[in-house]
Amino acid sequence: MEKILCFHISDTDEKKLKTMARSVKTHCQFVPTDQFLQPLGGLVNETPNPLIAPFSDEVPPESLLLFCHFTDQRLDEVLTALHRNKVSVDYKAVLTPTNKTWNLLRLLLEMRREKAAYQSLPTNPRGK
Repeated sequence: MEKILCFHISDTDEKKLKTMARSVKTHCQFVPTDQFLQPLGGLVNETPNPLIAPFSDEVPPESLLLFCHFTDQRLDEVLTALHRNKVSVDYKAVLTPTNKTWNLLRLLLEMRREKAAYQSLPTNPRGK
């Protein structure tokens, strides 16, 4: 079943996300901060690992949406609805076979690394 895992979303954007989700007939799951160390795949299936201690550190400042089990067409539809509803989040990602074993902190580290690499690229690589 498709769903969007929502991490560290502002109150304003949470309301917008709920409205948007109803309009495109999908489900948003707002993940509490104490579950930020849980494997993403377990959060999708709503089966947290009881052996993993609750997250109790400082909450990362970034917000993130993780799209789970969407077809390309549905993902395009939902991304368009997010834009139309002016939902503001720092990162958007898709659940993959690789990242489903990661927790939110590992995913954020990867997203930050990719963003830094992208931003360090020359704006015109051909020199024209």
